[in-house]
Amino acid sequence: MLCKLLGLAIVLNYSLNNYFKNVTEIYNIVNASRYLASTSRITASNIDKNIENDTEVCRDFEEYKTRIIECKDSNKIKRNLLNGDSVLI
Repeated sequence: MLCKLLGLAIVLNYSLNNYFKNVTEIYNIVNASRYLASTSRITASNIDKNIENDTEVCRDFEEYKTRIIECKDSNKIKRNLLNGDSVLI
């Protein structure tokens, strides 16, 4: 008797979880347009600021990934750290 009740509780729990998952998915589909609509405005100046910030970050990364490896021969070319060159710092 106890095993049957436990089995029923497990099945009921599983069924309820699936039910709530389906209800949530339906709710999200119905209200998707509300989530996509935004009251905030994006202006060209905001886009320009984002582009400038991204450009500065790219420049910093470019300086980081290419370093001059100091050795006896100072005329060595720069090596790209992203290409798998191993360096000791």
